[in-house]
Amino acid sequence: MHVRHYLRNGSKPGWRGACLTGLASGIGFGVSEGIMYSGNMYNGFGDGLIYLVRFVSCVSLHAMWSGSVALMMYRNQDFLDTDDWTEFLMGMAYYLSIAMVLHGLYDTLLKHDLDAVALLIGVGSYVWMTYLVRTARGT
Repeated sequence: MHVRHYLRNGSKPGWRGACLTGLASGIGFGVSEGIMYSGNMYNGFGDGLIYLVRFVSCVSLHAMWSGSVALMMYRNQDFLDTDDWTEFLMGMAYYLSIAMVLHGLYDTLLKHDLDAVALLIGVGSYVWMTYLVRTARGT
C-alpha cells in the first residue's frame, strides 16, 4: 500500500523511490517476522545460527521480494488508479504473485530441511530483482 500511495501521490515518482519504499517495507516486515518467530518458536532454545538465518537472510529476502513487487508496480501501473475492488484485488494478485510463490517455496523448503534448494530460491529472488532493476534503468 505504501508503494501504491507513493506512485499515485508522489510529485514525480520514479523507480528508485518505488524500489526504496518497497525495500524499507520488506525490511520492516522481515524484522517483525524474525522477532515473532524467535519469540514463538526458538525462544532462547535455538542455537545462534537460527537467529542469524532468521535476521540476516530472511530480512534481506523480504526486502528483495518487496522491492521487486514495488518495481513491478512502477513498471505496470494499470491497476493503481481503480476504485473497483475486484480490479484492485486482481492487480494486487498480479503484483504479488511471483513474490508469494518465491516466499512460499523458500519457507516450505526450509521446513523440510532442504537448505540448498532454499538457497537457490534466494539466489533466484536476487536474479529476479536484478532483472527488474536493470529494466527499470532502461526506461
